[in-house]
Amino acid sequence: WPAVGWQVMHEVERAIARIAGRQDNVISGVQLSSAGVGRGAIAHRVRKGAWQRLHNNVYLLGAAPPTLMARARAAAMACGAGAVVSHRSAAEMFGLLPESRGEVHVTVAGRNIAPREGVQRSRRCAASR
Repeated sequence: WPAVGWQVMHEVERAIARIAGRQDNVISGVQLSSAGVGRGAIAHRVRKGAWQRLHNNVYLLGAAPPTLMARARAAAMACGAGAVVSHRSAAEMFGLLPESRGEVHVTVAGRNIAPREGVQRSRRCAASR
């Protein structure tokens, strides 16, 4: 049985790397759960410094400081479906302005979102014609 346990663990690690590798090393708790990682394992890795909690249920793999792209992706993920990086943060991402390391500005269409540390929120309502 021990060999089977290692095989399963190896598959879980590969799934995590595959997902986070496409997302600037940022991954959500939902994605981790889908890959087979429980809350206790997540908490353990955060405590040990292998992962960083950037926002509620959003993590950065590794101990290095998050890049601008990782901070932006994490902020948008934390704000949920339909959230987009906007304003100065978007200009920084495209190299139009120097990186400020301040809050990431996120716009969410048509709904209010809870305050999040390090995230400047805006709400956009679609106008009917």
